[in-house]
Amino acid sequence: MEETFFLNVGFNETETHREAKTKTRIWPALISFNNWIMKNPVPGIIADGAGVTLLTNCSIAIEGLITDLLEEYIQTLPAETRPAFNADYATWKIKKPLYNRLFSGPLEQYPHFETVNILIAFRNNLVHGRSHDEVVRTEHATGQKGSVESENNSYQAIREFLVRKRLLQAKDVPSNSDYLWKYQTACMLVWEVKQFLKAIIKNHDPSNSVGIARELEYALQNTGTINA
Repeated sequence: MEETFFLNVGFNETETHREAKTKTRIWPALISFNNWIMKNPVPGIIADGAGVTLLTNCSIAIEGLITDLLEEYIQTLPAETRPAFNADYATWKIKKPLYNRLFSGPLEQYPHFETVNILIAFRNNLVHGRSHDEVVRTEHATGQKGSVESENNSYQAIREFLVRKRLLQAKDVPSNSDYLWKYQTACMLVWEVKQFLKAIIKNHDPSNSVGIARELEYALQNTGTINA
């Protein structure tokens, strides 16, 4: 099996020590893993898990790439002008506006940004193991029946997004067979995320992002093929 390794090394001098550092990015491995899942047959019995995995990996890859771009760019700024940023504690709500402030084009300008925002909300529910509840409400006075809704606000936002994109059909009968993370739907959103990531890295100054760009390029092309 052939493997490609990327060396991200750095050196730093403090008042008391010399530091040698290495960095291993987690998000390229998740992109490659998504490629492998989508290339290979997925048995129906695990399709639900495959859909959840694809979408979760996408959201991690998005935030991981943005975090690395922020960190590496901030390190190039004079110490007195660097914005406060701690990658260990910063959430997406902090990273998105900081990115928009530091770079020439806001994230909202890139293709499929709405998909990105939706996947971040979806990921937040998944990591907390939030079950998905559907409800249909019928008015007592008129007997008018509404459409199926998701009781959780984040899940409802995802539902409305998928209906707008015609990846989910609006209905008035709840069912646990027409869920938000179907494998076929996930594959469509994975493609959109790839377009988003490609557009971002294309717009960045190579002097600050060449290593990140190369790892992204490799991850997008890598399908996990094992050569004898």
